[in-house]
Amino acid sequence: DALLTLAVALSMALTPLFLILHDRFIQRPEEARQDDVIESYVDHAVNAALLFAVLRAMTGAWGRSAFVALLFAVHPLHVESVAWIAERKDVLSTAFGLLALAAYARYAARPSPGRYLAVAAAFALSLMAKAMWVTLPFLLLLLDVWPLQRVARSPVERDPEPPPRPVVSFGRAVLEKVPLLLLSAASSIVTFVAQQRWGVIAPMEFGVGARA
Repeated sequence: DALLTLAVALSMALTPLFLILHDRFIQRPEEARQDDVIESYVDHAVNAALLFAVLRAMTGAWGRSAFVALLFAVHPLHVESVAWIAERKDVLSTAFGLLALAAYARYAARPSPGRYLAVAAAFALSLMAKAMWVTLPFLLLLLDVWPLQRVARSPVERDPEPPPRPVVSFGRAVLEKVPLLLLSAASSIVTFVAQQRWGVIAPMEFGVGARA
């Protein structure tokens, strides 16, 4: 139990740490409620701008990138994350997830250990805020196919807009994601075991006897 508690604390430490530092150095307690709502909107707007920058870097398309970023900014799915202070972890996790995408775009343009570590660090911070970006390694593999066009495949007319990037085999692209997959697996296991241990996930019963 002590080891599990420590693992959960470490895996979810970013949001509480952010709020503590924020209240200590930026905000007085009496200003908290109103200013937190305003800052959540500002943070969400920053995320939308970051999404635009990531899409623009990957595709070279200004108009389509701006359209997708605008949809992200106004989509009702994000209302609770922005309006509720308790959901600041969603906004924070999204920010680091988008930074991981931005770092990966730089890595794809010129692979290096330092740039890969930047991807892994941003991804780890995203998981520490909230474990909702666990599928990022699979998303990166899809991005390798398009729009990054890093994966070698049968001759197809390539999009001339994106800058040229080093082409790798599909196996190499998968191998690159293994450290990130390990981070996803660790975060998922810790989250699941903790929720099951503390009664958040109820055991499911199947069969005729369970219906009676």
